[in-house]
Amino acid sequence: MVFLLFMSGIFWDIRAVEDPILANWLMTLNPLAALIDSYRQVLMMHQAPDMNRLAIIFIEATVLIGLALLSYRRLHYWVAKKALVS
Repeated sequence: MVFLLFMSGIFWDIRAVEDPILANWLMTLNPLAALIDSYRQVLMMHQAPDMNRLAIIFIEATVLIGLALLSYRRLHYWVAKKALVS
């Protein structure tokens, strides 16, 4: 858990990464780092957050929640049956 906290960008600024391609990949692969960076921009630097990155995170979250709900609707009887039999 401590490793995940250090990787999330809470203890270090994602913009401190010198390679912009690596920083972009870190933000893409870890949406929590992008959210924390947005909070950091607003609270510490008094700048507006990157709305494009926040829109991408919103779209990704909406798609994943939709897929989870669809999966649950199709599989909830099977999951309940497996839970009761086990």
